[in-house]
Amino acid sequence: MNSKQNRSRLPWLLMILALLTAFVLPASAVIAAEETAGVQFSGVIDAIAPEAWTVAGETLAITGDTVVVITTGNAAPGMWAEVRAVREDDDTLTARRINVMPPEMRLRGEATFIPDGRVGEWIIGGQPFLVDEDTRISDRGGPVIVGAWLQVAAVEEGGALKAVRIRAIEPLPHVEVMGAMQAFGDTSWTLSSIVLAADEDTLVQGEPQTGLLAMAAAELQPDNSLLMLRVRVMWQDRGATHPPVTLTGLIQQLPPHGLTGRWMVDGQQLAVSRNTLIDQRNGLAVVGAEVRVDGWQDGDVVVAREIIVISSPEPGLQRVHFTGPIRRLPDNGLLGLWMVDGRQVRVTEQTRIQGERFVRIGAMAQVWGLRNEEGQIVAATIEVHPPRPGDVIITPAAK
Repeated sequence: MNSKQNRSRLPWLLMILALLTAFVLPASAVIAAEETAGVQFSGVIDAIAPEAWTVAGETLAITGDTVVVITTGNAAPGMWAEVRAVREDDDTLTARRINVMPPEMRLRGEATFIPDGRVGEWIIGGQPFLVDEDTRISDRGGPVIVGAWLQVAAVEEGGALKAVRIRAIEPLPHVEVMGAMQAFGDTSWTLSSIVLAADEDTLVQGEPQTGLLAMAAAELQPDNSLLMLRVRVMWQDRGATHPPVTLTGLIQQLPPHGLTGRWMVDGQQLAVSRNTLIDQRNGLAVVGAEVRVDGWQDGDVVVAREIIVISSPEPGLQRVHFTGPIRRLPDNGLLGLWMVDGRQVRVTEQTRIQGERFVRIGAMAQVWGLRNEEGQIVAATIEVHPPRPGDVIITPAAK
């Protein structure tokens, strides 16, 4: 076993890069690159013995062909592992490769509080993190300040999350969390001590199981709680009830109004909900656009978790992204011209509005859009932030 643990670090680095990419990049890009043969999952190590390991409650037979890669020190219960295994005829699992990792959860969200001197409790994505002199803070991705979007890697210590690393990132439409599943149910999940509310619209890809790792996108609520929009359990099994699906094709049909409902992509029906992530940075989702879809099969329909526009008949000339207060709204409904941070923004049926219930004059909004040939900004996604204490919000009088 020791000789295998000391093998070249290159394979481990590649695997860790794959795991980090799953958190940083759209999950569809990762699934497409992964081999789906056998069983692959990531979870918490429960027990280690010479002939068998237990990870996330699953017993793995260890053979002379099993490759175990460890970053530093020795593998121990409580650490995390990425597993590749085969299912035998008797339904048992034999490990082919186990990559052992430190138990670091990750969260990406906006920083709303940083104490003077940077030591103490920070609030990122509405959640508290303890920062001390040992926390590595990098400004290479941008200034680490209140209002910036940050990625934090943290470990659980004494019932709190202690930040190991913090760096600035580009703003995202939602808070993202990766962690170990400690509890789950119809109304809430807990990932590495982060509680996320769930409802009937939450998109769940995979079967939840305590001890497995999962990645979730959530909407920040006014009380700093998180409402989970979609979650992917990090388990892939060829024999799963709802196998993961990644497909690329042209949009042939869209719902009559907006983007929520049934789509047709290269002859395949898609179920698209309000929680489906639709990335329109490369163009608008219109009939004739080429898209990449990540989801899972449910009968004859693919439930779409993420849709990425690759190219579009309405591509726009320039991507734009900015944040500012809403200064003007259409007279009737939300479709039409908005004024955000002094800029006119056209909102169409292809625009995804997150946090719609917070839309009002004075509310802060992030806009992702495309500038067309006439210089007009067409919004692809607008995220309206919940009000913070002290915000002055003006609700227009009814006309």
